[in-house]
Amino acid sequence: MPGISGFISREPIAEPEKLAAVYDRVHALDNATYVKTCLTDRHAVIHLLRTGLLDEDSRTQQTAIGNGCHLFLEGEVFDFGVGNDIRLSTRETVAKLGAMFLASGGRLADNLNGEYNIVVYDSNAQSLLLFADHLSTQPMYYKQDARGLHFGSEKKSLLAAATGSVDLDPVGLLQIFHHRHYVGDRTFIKDIKRLPPGGILEYRNGKLQIRRSVTVEFGEPFGSKSPRMLLEEWADLLQTATTKRLGDNRKVAISLSAGLDSRTIALSIDKQKRPLWARTRGVEGSDELVLGRRIATQLGFEHMTEDPVICNPSKALDAIAWRTEGEATIFNGPTLLNHEAIKSHGDFLAGGYLGDVCSGSHIDPRMLVPMSLDAFAQRVYNWYVTSNAQRLRAVFTQDFLETYLPSVRSEFIDSYTPLRQERNVDTHQLWDLNHRQTRMTMAAAPADSHILQRVSPFYDRNIIQFVTRIPLRFRIGQVLYKSLIYQMGPEIRDVPNSNTLHLLKPGVGANRIDYLANLGQRLWSKAGFPQILGAHRVPYLRSSETKSDMLLLNPAFRTRLQNFIDSEFCDPAVFDKVALRALLQEHYTLQRDNGGLLGLVGTFAAALPMFVYSKTLACPENAQPGYTAQRVLRDRS
Repeated sequence: MPGISGFISREPIAEPEKLAAVYDRVHALDNATYVKTCLTDRHAVIHLLRTGLLDEDSRTQQTAIGNGCHLFLEGEVFDFGVGNDIRLSTRETVAKLGAMFLASGGRLADNLNGEYNIVVYDSNAQSLLLFADHLSTQPMYYKQDARGLHFGSEKKSLLAAATGSVDLDPVGLLQIFHHRHYVGDRTFIKDIKRLPPGGILEYRNGKLQIRRSVTVEFGEPFGSKSPRMLLEEWADLLQTATTKRLGDNRKVAISLSAGLDSRTIALSIDKQKRPLWARTRGVEGSDELVLGRRIATQLGFEHMTEDPVICNPSKALDAIAWRTEGEATIFNGPTLLNHEAIKSHGDFLAGGYLGDVCSGSHIDPRMLVPMSLDAFAQRVYNWYVTSNAQRLRAVFTQDFLETYLPSVRSEFIDSYTPLRQERNVDTHQLWDLNHRQTRMTMAAAPADSHILQRVSPFYDRNIIQFVTRIPLRFRIGQVLYKSLIYQMGPEIRDVPNSNTLHLLKPGVGANRIDYLANLGQRLWSKAGFPQILGAHRVPYLRSSETKSDMLLLNPAFRTRLQNFIDSEFCDPAVFDKVALRALLQEHYTLQRDNGGLLGLVGTFAAALPMFVYSKTLACPENAQPGYTAQRVLRDRS
């Protein structure tokens, strides 16, 4: 993933041009066109590399704003204040940001709406300010040492530029195995931290300070508004956000899973842009493919499919690990092997990323039980990791777990305290935005960002501020959200949700009854009773596609893991080699489904040698786009 890289030094840099060349080399990918901006002086090197997928004016991403200050923009800013939906070119945006900074200083990002990192460097004071957007949609990492501060939207740029050894962060590694994402500022690399959503980093006189701007507010000021009024406002916000992100002339393909979020985005796109291409991932005859094809047909979209048997992410293990840097597992980069086909239909890939927060699907009725925040956080932790705790013993040594697992638990629980709201359920929603969504949902985006730009209307700040203020009774069970989709999409009302196979209902009351019936079904099944198919359920056949199928269909993945276990990179102080061999044997002899866990092991079998146990200064050949495409073509033939 290209992006911003930089170093600000306490002492004069001997050869700043050489450091800029290091950033050039570590970011470069074959078959990708870049636009570069670079500033070098005696105390700083700031390097910005973009793919040029934005407007033609995207070369202007840096501006001198007077008094020795320089401003750099990575990403896009859509609004400069609440309700302002005027789209500016990159040149105009950077100029306006510079003027705003001179007027407001550290409050620059208070009212910005977009997906960005903004860096302001003062060459006279040798200081730096860095602003992340409200969701940290563009990741930003930093590492401080005795020489100065390294920062960048990729960990690999910090590793290439920094001196000294690199060590594993055991707690960070366990977090992603335990939760499937990192918590707080952790990564799996010691001393490399990530800036939080809405984070403001200031480096001045050799001292580092991290603070946060207010990014999300809770409350229910819409109590007097009817569901119909809320639906109309919500639909307008979605359509406005989609229009801003697509612009006037963008060629767009959309991810269409036949779930709720992807159809919401499909319905938000201006009908004047049709026909456009929709991409569905699934094997022939599966729910996803059958229902996705129906939605595409009924909305007048062209339709393409992505077969997980052919586009198996385990075939691109090195490429996914290199570009996502251990932030996402191999199963979260499925478009990578098919991005050339997607690119032929759209420069931009739109999808329903972050829909959980918008819809309320992450809210569980158990969260409404009154209790202290500490007890609530411990309860959530137990829900969160029940299925994972025992499985860790199949990967890590007992001593490693006994030493570091208590810190994983305590950091999870402590992460709720700074986000305290009046209601525990609101605290959890804010936690979900700051930790799970930012560190897991968005983690796969860099996989194919060298050729496709993700378009994510749900990231819009105005949408998030709106949905977090909708009365809770309309968010539990997604009842208002389902009514929104029903009203926006009369053409597809007869197509059930692929996740539940239920049809949507027109009103909040009917959707609430459907939700309660489904909740009762789950409790009934959990108690051991046979499931009852109600009249509301449409009987499609489920797909047999699982993560295990993907690995079993790719024998080379087993060999890769066996080689890792036998190698020096599988540290016996961390990994239990005997247990790992048993895990492999158990899975490939079909005794137990270990697909999800093996996917994580495989991800770090590739990532640890790249980022911890050796210093890679350029993209390895087997992670280059051309290499991956050639390998897939051979597999297809």
